[in-house]
Amino acid sequence: MRNFMHIRNAGAALSATTAALIIGAVSGAAAQEIAAVQTCVRGEETRILEAVSPGEIGAACDLRYIREGGSNVSVPFHANNQASWCTNKAAEFAANLAREGFTCSAG
Repeated sequence: MRNFMHIRNAGAALSATTAALIIGAVSGAAAQEIAAVQTCVRGEETRILEAVSPGEIGAACDLRYIREGGSNVSVPFHANNQASWCTNKAAEFAANLAREGFTCSAG
């Protein structure tokens, strides 16, 4: 918190963008990587499962479930310890969708 206050009190010397970059670097924010993608289609419906690491909810990973052309995105599963857990959950979720009549493929 002290670093943030120092940046905030620097006034006009730092722009908001520069301050945000410094805070991001201090916090160690990591870039997200999509570890696995499953695309499932049934008629006009398309469902996409993305195992993302690190996650926004789970420290290790999130499983994003994307529907309705991207307008409906949820995170039904997340993990704090192993990113591979979300990849496994994506495969299980795709198998459930296949039982409901979807055709799923990786990639």
